[in-house]
Amino acid sequence: MVKWHRVAALGLGSLILTNMALAAQQEATGWSSVSSLAGLPAEVGKYLHDSNAPADRGQLYNESCIVQAGVPSTRFVLAAVSDNEAIVAIEHGGRGHGINTYAFRQQNQHWQPVEQGRVALDARLLTADTLVDQHRKWPRHL
Repeated sequence: MVKWHRVAALGLGSLILTNMALAAQQEATGWSSVSSLAGLPAEVGKYLHDSNAPADRGQLYNESCIVQAGVPSTRFVLAAVSDNEAIVAIEHGGRGHGINTYAFRQQNQHWQPVEQGRVALDARLLTADTLVDQHRKWPRHL
Protein backbone atom coordinates (compact mmCIF):
# COMPACT_ATOMS: atom_id res chain seq x y z
CA MET A 1 0.00 0.00 0.00
CA VAL A 2 2.85 2.38 0.79
CA LYS A 3 4.32 1.81 -2.66
CA TRP A 4 1.01 2.71 -4.30
CA HIS A 5 0.91 6.06 -2.46
CA ARG A 6 4.46 6.82 -3.59
CA VAL A 7 3.54 6.05 -7.18
CA ALA A 8 0.40 8.20 -6.92
CA ALA A 9 2.40 11.07 -5.39
CA LEU A 10 5.02 10.80 -8.15
CA GLY A 11 2.29 10.74 -10.78
CA LEU A 12 0.59 13.79 -9.30
CA GLY A 13 3.90 15.64 -9.04
CA SER A 14 4.70 14.76 -12.64
CA LEU A 15 1.29 16.01 -13.76
CA ILE A 16 1.77 19.32 -11.94
CA LEU A 17 5.25 19.80 -13.45
CA THR A 18 3.93 18.97 -16.92
CA ASN A 19 1.14 21.54 -16.57
CA MET A 20 3.64 24.16 -15.36
CA ALA A 21 5.91 23.42 -18.33
CA LEU A 22 2.98 23.71 -20.76
CA ALA A 23 1.94 27.04 -19.23
CA ALA A 24 5.50 28.36 -19.53
CA GLN A 25 5.69 27.16 -23.14
CA GLN A 26 2.40 28.88 -23.99
CA GLU A 27 3.67 32.09 -22.38
CA ALA A 28 6.92 31.90 -24.34
CA THR A 29 5.18 31.12 -27.62
CA GLY A 30 2.66 33.95 -27.19
CA TRP A 31 5.10 36.12 -29.15
CA SER A 32 5.13 36.30 -32.94
CA SER A 33 8.31 37.13 -34.79
CA VAL A 34 8.08 40.14 -37.14
CA SER A 35 10.94 40.47 -39.62
CA SER A 36 9.94 43.66 -41.45
CA LEU A 37 8.91 47.17 -40.46
CA ALA A 38 5.75 46.67 -42.53
CA GLY A 39 4.68 43.83 -40.20
CA LEU A 40 4.60 46.04 -37.09
CA PRO A 41 1.42 47.59 -35.71
CA ALA A 42 0.97 50.93 -37.54
CA GLU A 43 1.46 53.13 -34.45
CA VAL A 44 4.68 51.32 -33.53
CA GLY A 45 6.04 51.74 -37.06
CA LYS A 46 5.12 55.44 -37.04
CA TYR A 47 6.84 56.00 -33.69
CA LEU A 48 10.04 54.35 -34.97
CA HIS A 49 9.92 56.29 -38.23
CA ASP A 50 9.37 59.60 -36.45
CA SER A 51 12.12 58.99 -33.89
CA ASN A 52 14.96 57.72 -36.10
CA ALA A 53 13.61 56.41 -39.44
CA PRO A 54 15.47 53.07 -39.46
CA ALA A 55 16.28 51.12 -42.60
CA ASP A 56 14.34 47.88 -42.91
CA ARG A 57 15.93 44.53 -42.10
CA GLY A 58 18.74 43.64 -44.48
CA GLN A 59 18.84 47.10 -46.08
CA LEU A 60 21.85 49.41 -46.17
CA TYR A 61 22.42 51.59 -43.11
CA ASN A 62 25.33 53.59 -41.70
CA GLU A 63 27.42 50.99 -39.87
CA SER A 64 30.32 53.34 -39.19
CA CYS A 65 30.81 56.76 -37.62
CA ILE A 66 31.15 58.30 -41.08
CA VAL A 67 27.79 59.77 -42.02
CA GLN A 68 26.60 59.14 -45.57
CA ALA A 69 23.93 61.46 -46.91
CA GLY A 70 20.58 59.74 -47.36
CA VAL A 71 21.63 56.56 -45.52
CA PRO A 72 19.82 55.81 -42.22
CA SER A 73 21.96 55.54 -39.10
CA THR A 74 19.83 52.71 -37.70
CA ARG A 75 18.31 49.49 -38.99
CA PHE A 76 15.34 47.35 -37.92
CA VAL A 77 16.50 43.89 -36.82
CA LEU A 78 13.46 42.01 -35.50
CA ALA A 79 10.36 42.44 -33.38
CA ALA A 80 8.44 40.18 -31.03
CA VAL A 81 4.73 41.02 -30.95
CA SER A 82 1.95 39.65 -28.75
CA ASP A 83 -1.69 40.69 -28.44
CA ASN A 84 -0.88 43.80 -26.42
CA GLU A 85 2.92 44.10 -26.34
CA ALA A 86 5.68 44.62 -28.87
CA ILE A 87 9.44 44.58 -28.38
CA VAL A 88 11.44 45.95 -31.30
CA ALA A 89 15.20 45.59 -31.88
CA ILE A 90 16.96 48.44 -33.69
CA GLU A 91 20.64 48.18 -34.67
CA HIS A 92 22.77 51.32 -34.67
CA GLY A 93 26.21 51.76 -36.15
CA GLY A 94 29.28 53.70 -35.18
CA ARG A 95 31.82 53.29 -32.42
CA GLY A 96 29.13 52.17 -29.97
CA HIS A 97 27.59 49.67 -32.42
CA GLY A 98 24.84 47.66 -30.80
CA ILE A 99 21.17 46.82 -30.63
CA ASN A 100 18.66 48.88 -28.66
CA THR A 101 15.22 47.58 -27.80
CA TYR A 102 11.97 49.48 -27.58
CA ALA A 103 8.93 48.06 -25.80
CA PHE A 104 5.38 49.14 -26.54
CA ARG A 105 2.10 48.28 -24.84
CA GLN A 106 -1.37 48.65 -26.20
CA GLN A 107 -3.35 50.83 -23.79
CA ASN A 108 -6.84 52.13 -24.58
CA GLN A 109 -6.48 50.74 -28.11
CA HIS A 110 -3.29 52.75 -28.78
CA TRP A 111 0.31 51.55 -28.81
CA GLN A 112 2.47 53.49 -26.34
CA PRO A 113 6.26 53.29 -25.86
CA VAL A 114 6.97 52.13 -22.30
CA GLU A 115 10.57 50.87 -22.09
CA GLN A 116 13.91 51.04 -23.81
CA GLY A 117 16.70 48.54 -23.35
CA ARG A 118 19.76 46.92 -24.88
CA VAL A 119 20.43 43.46 -26.31
CA ALA A 120 23.74 41.69 -25.79
CA LEU A 121 23.51 39.43 -28.85
CA ASP A 122 24.62 39.52 -32.46
CA ALA A 123 21.74 40.56 -34.74
CA ARG A 124 22.14 37.33 -36.73
CA LEU A 125 21.43 35.23 -33.63
CA LEU A 126 18.37 37.13 -32.46
CA THR A 127 15.00 35.34 -32.33
CA ALA A 128 11.68 36.57 -30.92
CA ASP A 129 12.19 34.54 -27.73
CA THR A 130 15.78 35.73 -27.14
CA LEU A 131 14.72 39.31 -27.89
CA VAL A 132 12.00 39.17 -25.22
CA ASP A 133 14.36 37.49 -22.74
CA GLN A 134 17.23 39.92 -23.35
CA HIS A 135 15.00 43.00 -23.20
CA ARG A 136 13.52 41.93 -19.89
CA LYS A 137 17.01 41.64 -18.39
CA TRP A 138 17.89 45.30 -19.07
CA PRO A 139 14.76 47.46 -19.39
CA ARG A 140 14.75 51.20 -18.80
CA HIS A 141 11.31 52.66 -18.25
CA LEU A 142 10.48 55.70 -20.33
